[in-house]
Amino acid sequence: MNKKKINNIIKKNNGIITASEATEKSIDSWYLTDMVRNGELERVARGVYLHPSYDNYDELYIFQLQHKVCIYSYQTALYLHGLTERLPFTNEVTVYQGYNTWRVKDMVIPHHVKKEWYEVGITEVKTEIGNIVSVYDMERTLCDIVRD
Repeated sequence: MNKKKINNIIKKNNGIITASEATEKSIDSWYLTDMVRNGELERVARGVYLHPSYDNYDELYIFQLQHKVCIYSYQTALYLHGLTERLPFTNEVTVYQGYNTWRVKDMVIPHHVKKEWYEVGITEVKTEIGNIVSVYDMERTLCDIVRD
C-alpha cells in the first residue's frame, strides 16, 4: 500500500519524491530506504529520491527542493530568463539576512538581502528540463547586478 502511494507521488512529480512528501502522506521513511536498497529508487541528494526510469535529473530543481529559502538570482537568474546563453560556473542564490548559509556556501554563491527586500520580485521559471524553480524576475535581477 505504501509503495503504491510512493509510486503515485513519483508519477505526479515526474520521477522525484522527497522524504518530506512521504512524511506528509504518513509513509515511513523506511520504505524509501528499502526501495533504494532494492534499486527501485536512487537517492540523488539528502531527502530527495529519483526513480531510475526517469532521466530528468535537474540540479537546479533538486537544490531548491533541499533549500527552499534560496532564490536563484544574479547570473543564474539571467540564464533562467534566457538573457544569457552562458551557463554560470557556480549558481548564485539570494537569502534573507540572518539565514545561515553554511550548508550551501560550497555549492552556490549566496547573497544576503534585508528581510523586507527578500520577497520582492520572486517569480517561477521552468528549467531546461521542465521543472519549476523560484527565481527573481528580470527587473529585480538587473537591479541587483547594477547595484553590486
